[in-house]
Amino acid sequence: MSQMILNADDFGRHAFINASVRDGVERGLLRSASLMAGESAFDEAVAIAKAHSALGVGVHFTLVDGRPVLPPADVPSLVGSDGRFRPNHMAFVRDYFLGRIRRDDIHHELTAQAQKILRAGLRPDHVDSHQHIHILPGVAGCFFHRARCRRICWHPCRAYPGR
Repeated sequence: MSQMILNADDFGRHAFINASVRDGVERGLLRSASLMAGESAFDEAVAIAKAHSALGVGVHFTLVDGRPVLPPADVPSLVGSDGRFRPNHMAFVRDYFLGRIRRDDIHHELTAQAQKILRAGLRPDHVDSHQHIHILPGVAGCFFHRARCRRICWHPCRAYPGR
């Protein structure tokens, strides 16, 4: 028997995205969403997730096109002068291969993102990454390690019956 899991990315990024997730869960169309820990609508997303137990929530690890959870001074190679991550994966990839991004900064930020979601009282059931940044050599290990340490699977898996 085949099943499809519909997962909403960027949960917590904006109130409109949060409203769409809430609507999808309430209509029975959505069972999974990936939460961005550093974004402005995070607290509202947490409240939605807690109010809708049918919604599986994952960590949407973010290293581009967003804000860090840690103070920018703690992850200087990941942020620009505005304190935000690089605007897209192309800029990140370029700087990563030029040696401008420290893996220690990646480790610290990803740990902080997972911990923020756990401290909010949610138990993530999957991880994924914003703009697929996890596919870079050396970055994938950071993502998988963060997930493994917290016993979280890499893809949305809670919707499979019998597991």
